[in-house]
Amino acid sequence: MLTLLALVTLSQNGKFAIPCMVAPASRLIPEVGRKLGIKLIAGSSTKDDVLAISSPPRPAQDLLDGIATAANATWEKRPEGLVLVRSRRQAQDDEATEAKYRAQLIREALKSIPTDKAFDKNAAVALATYRREFKETIESDPRRSRELGPMNGRSPVGRFSRRLIEAMGPETLAALPVGQRTVFSDKPNRMQKPLPFKGIGPIIDQLRTEQARYVAELENHPAKPSPGQYASGFDYINEIPKTYGKVLISVVPRPQGPITIYVHFLDAQGVAQGSVVSHITFYPDARDLASFASPRVELSQLSLLRSKVYRTNAPVAERAPFQDLVARDPLSFVHTEALQTWSRHSSKAIFALLPDKGASGLTEPLTLNVYRNSLAWYSTIQESSNQIVVRPKEPASASRFRADRKLLTDYIRMCVREGQATLAAQQVLALATPVPEGLSSEQFLTLALPFRSRQHIDLLYLRLFALATPTQQSALRSGRAINFGALPPEARQTAHRLIFDQSLSDVMLLFGLQRGGAKDITDQFPNGIPNGAALAVRATSAEGALIRSAGSERFLDARALATLMRQPSNQCPTEFCFTVQNKIEIELSVFPNQTRIFTDETKGRKGSWGSYAALPEDFRARVQRATGGD
Repeated sequence: MLTLLALVTLSQNGKFAIPCMVAPASRLIPEVGRKLGIKLIAGSSTKDDVLAISSPPRPAQDLLDGIATAANATWEKRPEGLVLVRSRRQAQDDEATEAKYRAQLIREALKSIPTDKAFDKNAAVALATYRREFKETIESDPRRSRELGPMNGRSPVGRFSRRLIEAMGPETLAALPVGQRTVFSDKPNRMQKPLPFKGIGPIIDQLRTEQARYVAELENHPAKPSPGQYASGFDYINEIPKTYGKVLISVVPRPQGPITIYVHFLDAQGVAQGSVVSHITFYPDARDLASFASPRVELSQLSLLRSKVYRTNAPVAERAPFQDLVARDPLSFVHTEALQTWSRHSSKAIFALLPDKGASGLTEPLTLNVYRNSLAWYSTIQESSNQIVVRPKEPASASRFRADRKLLTDYIRMCVREGQATLAAQQVLALATPVPEGLSSEQFLTLALPFRSRQHIDLLYLRLFALATPTQQSALRSGRAINFGALPPEARQTAHRLIFDQSLSDVMLLFGLQRGGAKDITDQFPNGIPNGAALAVRATSAEGALIRSAGSERFLDARALATLMRQPSNQCPTEFCFTVQNKIEIELSVFPNQTRIFTDETKGRKGSWGSYAALPEDFRARVQRATGGD
């Protein structure tokens, strides 16, 4: 292994060209080391980062410095080689950079909400009139969808949101955990945070006055909405109670998306008397970069195929080239060709840290200007005389929210092999994805279509079951319930997130909270997960038939198939396959009767495709009995 002194000598005497490489640091760093003749290693703090490098001949030290800058990390000399590590201080710097960026986005969003003029009768009439015009003519025109945001800003709820956020402080909101739910209260319990300011009463009084004025004008319009319906976009028509025992402010920041704020007014018993729902939408600060005579980015055949998969939901056979993601990272498509074109055109070395989200929709034909400007939506681009460094605007999230590449490879292979997402594949996906809320727009998942995941809460349910030990999973399948306290630590964290952070109250209880008569989950369980809370699973198998119609397949048991067979013959399917459907139903005892069902229709397949007569005789007899026949 070369010493640091030898490395300096090497950087003075030799230059090295690096063709564009895009891969997790655990693979990219050693490969760069082999090209330089140096033992390079990605440390545990950087190994999952997806890095990109594309460089004309440059000294080795310049290349190493560029990689470290892009990753915000440091090279440490250790006995095993040079190790790329991100110190605690550097990780904190990334957190601070991200919080500052998000706070700035919030401040910019608030500027679109005018509060300098009073919401008097004239303002209420103007907004009510505009809302009617919007509902009648504008709402159906997608080209004018962005008018909804400014209209909401003019509403009483929009004005209330600005006052509330300014009182809480944009920095407070920007520092909240992304994708999780944080509950503030003027009378907090153990599961809630104290309000970061005093004097919420006057802000609520102003909302009540303005909302009453607005509702009065809406009452005078023919298109008056019913109570509980949207008054303008996300502005609910709810009467704000004159007295209340407690206020809850529930904040849910979305990854690279809006901040949703729920304000609940509770009585002395903790039951909701009404609520306000507000969305603060902000857009990344993407200013067009200086244009130049932009060359076209020539995409590889695989990148072109990936673009087709993204656009057209291509069939399974066309996805087969993507199943080995260990050899080529999902982010390598498009980025590889674009960064190489950029480096060649500028004669500069490019070093980049790429998040799992962003630029997934870029398709052919693609020019370098289009690529650079799309990159600027979620990345900072620092250009000097000899190099370009690209870093995420949210660098902490880029490192934290990484999908497990190995598990995703297993998932796609299973899907391609089986033709759909089996139970086993769904469990792999649930384990591979740390932030299931953002799955629909993440680049790697487009390769797995049409095996796109269920909703994120379903994935968390499945993740909880998959994180149980093999012995516990076996016990659960046999009908035993497992107390949360007995689950492994990561499973307990997932259970906590399902109950509190992931805002199941917003899914299951929000309807009741908005209309009164329900408790927020943090008030319902003020001391955390209740004692005795348990995970239960019901596993069943049912014989039935897969039927194929209009290119899709679905499973029907004997009773459902009997119902279908009663239809006219021209409406009945012509292809059948006998199979066994395996099903698991997952339930948390804290939410009785709120279950998630996952099915697997291919693992138990026993037959081949054929006519109805090819189904087993005893199964056809059950179908006949279900139709009421002899």
